[in-house]
Amino acid sequence: MCRLVLLFCLLFGALPSAAGETTPKLDIFPQVISKSCYGGRAESYDECGDQTRHLADAKVRAEETGKTVLVMLGAEWCIWCHVLKNYLKGESGFFEYTLEGKSGYNMNEFATQEDKAQAAALARFAAENFIIAAIEDQYATGADRVLVKTGAGGELINWIPFVYALDARGQMTGRLPTFQERPEMEHRREGVLWYRGYDRAVLLEELKHLRDQAQK
Repeated sequence: MCRLVLLFCLLFGALPSAAGETTPKLDIFPQVISKSCYGGRAESYDECGDQTRHLADAKVRAEETGKTVLVMLGAEWCIWCHVLKNYLKGESGFFEYTLEGKSGYNMNEFATQEDKAQAAALARFAAENFIIAAIEDQYATGADRVLVKTGAGGELINWIPFVYALDARGQMTGRLPTFQERPEMEHRREGVLWYRGYDRAVLLEELKHLRDQAQK
């Protein structure tokens, strides 16, 4: 029976939380990245496709579901871009990711039950409220047009991931602060070990603010 439950969860993209609830799957566009693009090194950001198409697909899904588009402008080499994606998906403890096709990068958090509960709450909120548009800003075409189309060009900061929410008209309404602007959101150490992560409670607070701004 346990194996059947696990298989069901893997097939349908949801896992039960510690409280027995099921976390819905987070919609991230692009949903598929071609393996022919730079030797298949891209895990999160399409380095070859037109980024305006990914934005358009995210907006269509948002209209269908009544959710808010959350634009994540970033790149495959950006560690924090991968870390944020994993946090939004509810990862805690040990998880791995690749940077431009190179494996061996990981985060190792000594996750408590409270950490796991916060991770589940964060993932649930993200999946229930946002459609993610992952926009690649180095190799692919169209990132500049995405910024112009969404009214975010004049708000661009020297920091990635540059994360901002769109209203129903597809216009930027607010952005996630940087760690310089809100230092308490950053989690740099796990005990005595170096770590890259977020304070989940603070991140959730900021995401709720972005959602509320977009829905005004």
